[in-house]
Amino acid sequence: MPAEKIFEIQKFIIHNPKPWLRNSLDMQVIKDAKEAIDEGKKVNLDYKILNPNRVFGTILSNEVSKIWEEKGYLKIL
Repeated sequence: MPAEKIFEIQKFIIHNPKPWLRNSLDMQVIKDAKEAIDEGKKVNLDYKILNPNRVFGTILSNEVSKIWEEKGYLKIL
């Protein structure tokens, strides 16, 4: 049974990503957890998060929300 839609949100593109974001920990996790994000498979990953990674999870959560939107679990206005 598919998950029900809980939120309807609007999506805004504020600016292009900074080049240094390409090397962020989020990008590594997205790469390492690709099957989990795309197919819902379980994954166990271990990373050391330091002060430069203090915004960890922001890019990752955006990527997950885009996948949910494409699969119909989240409607982006």
